[in-house]
Amino acid sequence: MFIAAGQVIAAVTGRPWDDVARERIFQPLGMSRTTTSVAALRGMDDIATPHARYDGRMTPIAWRNFDNVGSAGAINTTVRDMAQWIRFQLARGTVGGRRLLSDSAFRQMRQANTPIRSDSATDSLYPEVHLRSYGLGWVLSDYRGRLVVSHGGALDGMRAQVGLLPEERLGVVLMANSDQAGSLLAGLQYRVFDAFTG
Repeated sequence: MFIAAGQVIAAVTGRPWDDVARERIFQPLGMSRTTTSVAALRGMDDIATPHARYDGRMTPIAWRNFDNVGSAGAINTTVRDMAQWIRFQLARGTVGGRRLLSDSAFRQMRQANTPIRSDSATDSLYPEVHLRSYGLGWVLSDYRGRLVVSHGGALDGMRAQVGLLPEERLGVVLMANSDQAGSLLAGLQYRVFDAFTG
């Protein structure tokens, strides 16, 4: 549905979703190294290379072009830029006192829309989590009596995990240039939550 949302943005504004995202989100938040296409990475310095495991060894792989499904997850960014995104989320849709996202839209993003069923693998990975659901772009769950707002990201050879404890005003961003780091990043997120909350 994020692909459809990107198409709606283009139809309503008459501009590609990439341009709208850059103008309305990335620029106001100061996300200066955030792009929506791997083509924009050419010529940039200090760029991580994606890796995958082949024949038991971590091997660099080519960036895959996801432009045709861009609004569903083709954002390339840095930890520093993601810190700006987290600040925006913890400030409930504002930056520098300026509201970029209406309070009602912000609340709607964090409303449970789709229950996420538990299974034995999830129960073993997250024994402290009792309820999980999907909002609009966020996984919503509980953890040791606190609301967790989180989402992972995965493209070929890259993984990311963003997690918020809004009541604690805590946000965590973890990134890895390995296609096998998903569980590690999720576990580290909860380790940071535990360290922060004692």
